[in-house]
Amino acid sequence: MKKSLTVLAAALIAFASQAGAASWQADNADIDFLSIKVNQKKRSVTEESNFTASTARLEADGSFTLNVDLKSVKTSVDLRDERLRDWVFETGKFGAATITGKVDMATIDKLAVGQRLTLEQPLKLDLHGSKADIDATLSVYRRTADIIDVQTVNPVILNTQELGLGEGVNKLIDVMGLLTIADQVPVSFGAEFHRKP
Repeated sequence: MKKSLTVLAAALIAFASQAGAASWQADNADIDFLSIKVNQKKRSVTEESNFTASTARLEADGSFTLNVDLKSVKTSVDLRDERLRDWVFETGKFGAATITGKVDMATIDKLAVGQRLTLEQPLKLDLHGSKADIDATLSVYRRTADIIDVQTVNPVILNTQELGLGEGVNKLIDVMGLLTIADQVPVSFGAEFHRKP
């Protein structure tokens, strides 16, 4: 009997170790961004767009990678989508944006079902041949043992000029007859991560 209990305990420990060491994946996250346009009458219009294709993975060692297919940009206007792909993102040369970081997995693993925590997470962005350090405040909620919801508490502000997108944005300004388009772009992220064996 004692031997059986010992074997059972060892098996449970091994299972828990494997569960904690699992990786997590989220496909096609909600990635939204706002564009603020100002017309010649100095009236501003805020438009929301999003990317529909992405893959995010969180490894057992805490390594995080998010790959975003820039061709999947959607603005609700086909011509605008085409101009963003061709002029701003130049998807023929830069097809994807990548965000990487290192997450404290010990904190994630300790999160019980129904619990939520907030992480101040430094990240690195690789977009259009430019690299930038960004900081995101993330809300992490454990919905089940195998599902974790992650979303930005506040949008991350990116600067199009600093990321080398200014030339393409200027083309948009000219062809649309605008006074300007704001350099600052708020970006929000939300995803459902599933545990992978």
